Amino acid sequence: MNGKIIPAKQTKVSVYDIGLLRGLGVFEVVIAYGKHPFLLKEHLRRLRASAHYLGLHVPVSDKQIYITILKLLSKLREPQALVRIVLTGGEAIHGIDFNPCQPTFFIVVEKVFKIPAQNYEQGAKLITFNYRRENPCIKHLNYREAARLQKAKNKAGAIEILYVSGGSVYEGATSNFFILKGNRLITPKDGVLIGVTRGLILKLARGKFKIEERLLKFSELKSADESFITLTTKEIVPVVKINNLKIGKGIIGPRTKYLMNKFKQYARSG
Repeated sequence: MNGKIIPAKQTKVSVYDIGLLRGLGVFEVVIAYGKHPFLLKEHLRRLRASAHYLGLHVPVSDKQIYITILKLLSKLREPQALVRIVLTGGEAIHGIDFNPCQPTFFIVVEKVFKIPAQNYEQGAKLITFNYRRENPCIKHLNYREAARLQKAKNKAGAIEILYVSGGSVYEGATSNFFILKGNRLITPKDGVLIGVTRGLILKLARGKFKIEERLLKFSELKSADESFITLTTKEIVPVVKINNLKIGKGIIGPRTKYLMNKFKQYARSG
């Protein structure tokens, strides 16, 4: 944290930190396979773009971040690890202003929380909520609605909340959303946070599927053959039910399985 490696329980953030007082901050979550932080370059590119948007300054180089992550991974010694990179504006000035040259910056490495295997083997459920992400062009600290809705999600036996608004489907609270109609792979593009894993899926799908990045109407879910979500910590999770709506035949489809296998091959080859 701020240049020092210390146990997480010994870290301290000022009560005057503007990230706490005003929510001014950005972050990235990276998955590490062994000692390899997966797609780190893409995550850091988005981190810097998000920071720039908010007038924040990342105080170290990408190379320094990479070296620090490797040091932290060597201490955790897990086959998979979650790497959380957080940047705030540092201590607030008069409660509202900040000095971009004195940020709070830390990297935390921890064990990965894994959802039950049945979600990958039988498919998962989502529930919808009428909401659109604020400032979807950046990955900022405001996940208020996602956090507030966790109890409802768990009560419904779902693994994710799907944001919808005005008759359209946008994204998951922490994920990107896809449907398959025949050989067409459809995913929203405008008004969503463009995920790093989403980008890789589109890359892997090119040449195999017809890709459509566009507005997705909620009514289209009724005619979808398959569906899935993508996120850094859970890769591709097949979706077979949204609220009470069964997607396709209610089972994991062959095209989703194809992409799941392609992703695993790519991720493990690095």
